[in-house]
Amino acid sequence: MAFATLDQTTESTSIPDPTPRSTSPYPHKIVPTSEEIILRIGERQFHTTRQTLVEESGFFASLFSGRWNSIVSDGSYFINADGDVFVHILRCLRHGVFSVLYDSAKGHDYAGYFAIQAQAEFLLIPKLEQWVRQKRYLRAFMVEHVITLLDVEEPYKTTRLESNVQIEYHPQRKITKNAQGDADDVYEEEEVFEMTMVRKKTIFDGSLCVEESGSE
Repeated sequence: MAFATLDQTTESTSIPDPTPRSTSPYPHKIVPTSEEIILRIGERQFHTTRQTLVEESGFFASLFSGRWNSIVSDGSYFINADGDVFVHILRCLRHGVFSVLYDSAKGHDYAGYFAIQAQAEFLLIPKLEQWVRQKRYLRAFMVEHVITLLDVEEPYKTTRLESNVQIEYHPQRKITKNAQGDADDVYEEEEVFEMTMVRKKTIFDGSLCVEESGSE
């Protein structure tokens, strides 16, 4: 008697490897969005998050994309830049606020603005670089001048001023000629003192230092 032979093929069930494998050609670490980042900028250290840095900076977006292995031994990232200037960079990235470097006695710090512009250009932050390049900070501070001629015979009074107001006094000495009697060619010279007061008020518009909603 002939028996038919049944070939049974056993299918092997593959067990998935619990260790995920990256398909990226770059084996370096990709930093999660919410992970804390420690930056060493020059001689200063800053703590922030990846999301804060990558949203507006093309430089940091590339740095944390996994293409580069820039982590130093202590887990921080070193950036060869000026840490004092980076304070203004990070303020812009965190809050969308542009720094105004203004002193009531010295005026604007143009060297400081140039340093911010250069670092913003290096870190690929176009909104900050353009804000400084277009000198929009000049409109954030306005100085109002009011000139008044004072009566020198009146006693001076103590005045309380707001911190954004300054007063300057400018005395002047003038010689006037007064005609004597009916003679037009006879004059008497008289010394007259005048006092001019210049009131300067500095007006700050903070809305010009904040990124506009929906701006590119």
